[in-house]
Amino acid sequence: VEIDVIAGAVVAAMTALLVSGAKETAKFNSVVTYISLAVIATVIIAGSTVIDADNWTPFAPNGAAGVISGASVVIFAFVGFDTIATCAEEVANPSADLPFGILVSLGIC
Repeated sequence: VEIDVIAGAVVAAMTALLVSGAKETAKFNSVVTYISLAVIATVIIAGSTVIDADNWTPFAPNGAAGVISGASVVIFAFVGFDTIATCAEEVANPSADLPFGILVSLGIC
């Protein structure tokens, strides 16, 4: 039997954090959020140094209608996958029905 020591340590740390109380958990969530925002800002700043403006021409070749069309496809795909995941616990044979549902929803999108 293999035991993942790192996973066990993470679970133990999260359990200790949750047991310690809501204030400590809120502080931890704030720190993690600030770290995530700092990483995102670092990536944006580092990436902005190598921007090639020629790649942005034309920026939206199909105009606003193309942008809205693309956004609607993404939203409907997300809603479809979310519906499949939500209904997954109610199907009789999830190992067969879920892959079929995902493939059909991909085919529709």
